[in-house]
Amino acid sequence: MNVTIPTKTLKSMLNGFGKILTKKNTLPVLGHALFEQSSPDSITATVTNLNETLAYTLPDPQPATATDGITKFLFPVSVLREFADNLKRNDTLTLTPRLDQDVLTTVTVDGRLVYREVGTLPAEEFPAVTETVTLESCNTLGAFLTAYRRIVRATSPDQNRRMLNAVFADSTNGNVAGTDGRRLMLLHLEPFPLTESVIIPPSKILQNGLLDAETGMLGCLSTPAGQHWLKIQAGAWSYQLHCLDGNYPNYRQAIPTVSAMQDGSLVIPAAEAQALKSAMNQLVTANHTAVAVFASPQGVAVLNATKLEPGVQRPHLALANAKYDGKAPVLIAFDSRFLLDALDAGFNCIQFPTDPYMPMRLTPENGSPDDVCVIMPYRVEGDALAQIREFMTLTYNAAPASSIVPVPTNETQPQENQTMKTKSQSLETQNPATAPATAAPASNPESGTPATPESAVIPSAGTARTAGNGLVFVPSEDPVQDLLTELNTIQDNAADLLNRLKTLRQKARNVERFYKSRAREIESKSQLIAKFQKAVGF
Repeated sequence: MNVTIPTKTLKSMLNGFGKILTKKNTLPVLGHALFEQSSPDSITATVTNLNETLAYTLPDPQPATATDGITKFLFPVSVLREFADNLKRNDTLTLTPRLDQDVLTTVTVDGRLVYREVGTLPAEEFPAVTETVTLESCNTLGAFLTAYRRIVRATSPDQNRRMLNAVFADSTNGNVAGTDGRRLMLLHLEPFPLTESVIIPPSKILQNGLLDAETGMLGCLSTPAGQHWLKIQAGAWSYQLHCLDGNYPNYRQAIPTVSAMQDGSLVIPAAEAQALKSAMNQLVTANHTAVAVFASPQGVAVLNATKLEPGVQRPHLALANAKYDGKAPVLIAFDSRFLLDALDAGFNCIQFPTDPYMPMRLTPENGSPDDVCVIMPYRVEGDALAQIREFMTLTYNAAPASSIVPVPTNETQPQENQTMKTKSQSLETQNPATAPATAAPASNPESGTPATPESAVIPSAGTARTAGNGLVFVPSEDPVQDLLTELNTIQDNAADLLNRLKTLRQKARNVERFYKSRAREIESKSQLIAKFQKAVGF
């Protein structure tokens, strides 16, 4: 069989393969692509990392001849990359497998043929995909992939927290959800394309738009052993993914009800969201990423939420086109990165909670009412609140008496280390196939954002934390997570020490070789001098 690949096709294929293949493979066969005659008129190239399998159907392949008897063979992906880097636009690459397992490559360069033989492994060593997923036509594949890309930004980047690092496709409630413990995003799909719930781990293939298509084939499989698989076929690509096995946190109990929100909401148009994104670096610092959103009938602004030195102008951005239909001034503070992610995902309508310790609720202005984003707020108090009130009074002739809640009749200041009125600090777990309908406040923000000055008072879990910069939040102390973090640090230090030892060992070997070379040189010259002395009788 001959496989002819134009340069453009080769580069497109390798671009997809690079999303699941790593430079360092524990098994040599994982660095190879399997070329297989899948049907009389089609050839597919397949790669795998054992958890993910990606196949590409080559356009217009040459059918296998009846005499060679070879219907599949392996070829190193690294060699394919070498060809892709050197081939020009109109060049082609032809692969011809031999019975001795070598592959003859023929490159057509400017009408000339260049031959090369490449050694490879037996095709039988390629890991077989043991689970067969039944595919069904899906008219909402594009909506499902778009929802995944919008939701994945709310997941945790910590790979040690496997469930919070994944996206949950909840077929029971028709939702695609993701959370990192401090925020949550949820999109409702109707109809939902999957018949079973799956927990989808991070996937570069699903995130980068390689499978971007409005329609295609989609299927999932749950085995008796408790394993879950997801398979997507779109265009020339076929992708199968091993999903996580286990229970996803009960995300629905973390969503506050509409009745827990104040009357009125703040809508930030797309143009204002883009302006805010461009100006955000001027509003926050590397150590303090929180911003405060001030909304009143007189105007809306996003401003720095920390305590400033006297006489320093507070960085702020007025949102002239933002719409606030509430009656009382409101101030709410939260992580600026969470706000930008929510706006990028289309959640531009902010609803403020009536309880200052409840999470705020964001929804799309013109989207489904079932789509929701939940963000745990920070509290602004002390000198920072006094400075913001003074600034807002001078700028808009309106100032909130406290953070989050509207202006009360009798102003009260929360005391340091005041116990926060949060409910359950942890999320219950649920079976992927079932999700309870009860709702509860979101869990408190985890420690780590924003940074806390040395003068900050750090109480135990479940109490307020008052920092010198005026931001108050509740850290979620997780001893298991602390242990994992410490182990990762020790592992990194050990790896760094090992690399240094290898470097020192190599230097020692170089020194040893240098002195051995010098010794041989001295011995050679000594022998030469001795011969010379003997010859002249000296």
